Amino acid sequence: MREWDQRASRHPCAPFQAFQDIPREPVTELGKIAPNILKRNFKAAMPNEKWATDVTEFNVSGNKLYLSPIIDLFNGEIISYALSERPHFNQIVNMLKKSFEKIPDKSNLIPHSDQGWQYQMKQYQFLLKEKVIKQSMSRKGNCIDNAIIENFFGILKSELFYLKNIVLLIN
Repeated sequence: MREWDQRASRHPCAPFQAFQDIPREPVTELGKIAPNILKRNFKAAMPNEKWATDVTEFNVSGNKLYLSPIIDLFNGEIISYALSERPHFNQIVNMLKKSFEKIPDKSNLIPHSDQGWQYQMKQYQFLLKEKVIKQSMSRKGNCIDNAIIENFFGILKSELFYLKNIVLLIN
């Protein structure tokens, strides 16, 4: 027993080393990653040509809130949004369905997002296909590709959320 304890203390990973040579399956994706159609071209010539979306988290009095808006790149208008206490797929579906009420079918719209799990879901991609909409996604780990919505979140949080919290702390 003592000999076994010494081996275990010298090589804590020894019991798992046998598994290192076993080929592993790659981690499967939720769905397809759409190409980056926008390629940081955030200018739109007309309304409902290009949209951007993402989800951000707010901490409100110790509670988390998740905001998911869609912004029109033509004029910066918020087309629709959904707010929830936890990130879930129905939040995204509700936001998307509200936004679809504002566009005709086959509108040649390009919604752009990051590679978040919500936007990789087959159901999300199916909703876009039903409306004949081409999906665009940022490159993996590249927030600059989705800078327009990240900038919106930054302004929203700094001017409307954090500034209000600072005023409350001062008073």
